[in-house]
Amino acid sequence: RFSDDERAERSFLAAINSDPGHIEAHLNLGELLAKRSDTKGAEAAFRAAIRADPNQARGWTRLGRLLFENKFDHDGAEAAFRAAVKADPNSYSALFELGHLLHRVRNDLDGAESAYCAALLACPGHASAHHCLADLLNEREPAEYELSCRVMEMLDDWRAGEHRPSNALVQTPSQLLLAEWRSAVDPSSGARYYFDRNGLVQWEDPCVAAVLSIPAGDDA
Repeated sequence: RFSDDERAERSFLAAINSDPGHIEAHLNLGELLAKRSDTKGAEAAFRAAIRADPNQARGWTRLGRLLFENKFDHDGAEAAFRAAVKADPNSYSALFELGHLLHRVRNDLDGAESAYCAALLACPGHASAHHCLADLLNEREPAEYELSCRVMEMLDDWRAGEHRPSNALVQTPSQLLLAEWRSAVDPSSGARYYFDRNGLVQWEDPCVAAVLSIPAGDDA
């Protein structure tokens, strides 16, 4: 009798045999093989998904994660994460993985901060990106870490309904939720947030473009 994993592998292979361009089947097969520590097979599956559609971020992201975690191929992993971001600039998974590599391997704190912030703009609830960004700020400058904590406290208050105008609906845009940590509380940055006449939170930050930019490099 076949195990569930073996039956799943047979099904994925059957799907691929019927449709060689079936991206989901290649990706799922790759995840299954990676879980079995079949790194070579998983890499082949992820590369097959990329060949089927080079402009989708998931294949590149999963390949990069495999190269990073299983093969310790940091150059290959970075190239894959950058290709994922190029394919989908809002791929928070790829942005986070790129930031993690730049942070922990390259010690490129500015590049990592930009990647983490872009991931958080795409997905404000990304807990790992919040945690890693706070770690990075604390490593670089304890004062910046304290600023990030103040921003998060402020946002927690808003979510809890404090500091809101009575009988008004307050919406917090993603730029305010994540923003650029220092700009959120530093008046000298030119950033500001305020309640408009309808009680909605408005956010202006001339630095937000810099937050969204990922360090240039070979995005192949």
